[in-house]
Amino acid sequence: MVILSILYREVTNSQKIINMELIIHILMLFILLNTALKLSFWDKKILWGMSILLGSFTMFVYPYAIEQSQTQIEEFLQSSKILGNMAVLVSLEAVMCMAFCFLALSHLYQQNQSSKWLKVLNYYPCLLIFPVIFYGLTQTMFIFTGVDFFMTAIVFSVFLSLVLPLFSYGIRIFIPEQDLRLEIHFFMSLLITILGLISTANGKVIYTAQSSDMNFQILGLTLMGFTSLFGIGFFLNKFWWNYQSRKNKL
Repeated sequence: MVILSILYREVTNSQKIINMELIIHILMLFILLNTALKLSFWDKKILWGMSILLGSFTMFVYPYAIEQSQTQIEEFLQSSKILGNMAVLVSLEAVMCMAFCFLALSHLYQQNQSSKWLKVLNYYPCLLIFPVIFYGLTQTMFIFTGVDFFMTAIVFSVFLSLVLPLFSYGIRIFIPEQDLRLEIHFFMSLLITILGLISTANGKVIYTAQSSDMNFQILGLTLMGFTSLFGIGFFLNKFWWNYQSRKNKL
C-alpha cells in the first residue's frame, strides 16, 4: 500500500521530464508481486516460516530505519555507482528465478526426477524483498510522522507477515495451474530485469519528454487492451486445461 501511494503521488505530479524514481518504485512493486508468486510454490509451513522471518527482519532493521532521512534516500536512489551495483543484483536474482522456471517446467512436463538444483532454486527466496521491505518501512515512517516509530514498525511487521502469505494463497487459488504460474513468474522476472537495467543503470535522465501533458486516455486504452488480452489468454488456458483433464479421465 505504501508503494502504491508513492506511485499515485508520482503520477499525479505534473512533471515534464522522465522521473526515474517512479520506475524504481514500479520495480519495487514488481519485486513484491514476484516474491508473492514465488511463495505460492512453497509448502504452508515453509511459507509461514518465511513470513515470520520477514516480520522479524522488519523489527531487526527498525533502529536503522529511523536514522534515515528522506534526502539521504533520494540521494541514494540517484547515485549512479550504487544503482549500477543494484542493477547487477537485480539481474542475478532474475536469472535465478528464470532458471527455476525452466527446471520446474522440465520436471513438470517430462516427469524427470527432481534435481538438486531444482530443490535449491525452489526454496530460494527472492532476496531483493529485504531491501524493498526496508525502503517501505522508512517510507511508512515518513508518512506517519506523528506515530511512535516502534508502534509503526510493529504494525508494519504484522501487516507484512499476514498479507504476503495470504496473497500467495490467493494466487494459488486463483491460478491453480502450476505451469501457468511458472510462465507468469518467468515473464515477471524478465520484466524486472528490464526495469532494473533501465532504472539502475544511470540515475540521470538522458532523454526528456516533449513539453506536453501526460495523455491518460492513451494510457487507459493501452492498459485496457493489455488487460483484455491477458484475460482472454488466461480463460482460454483454463478452458484448454479443463478440456484436457476431462479427456484424460475418459
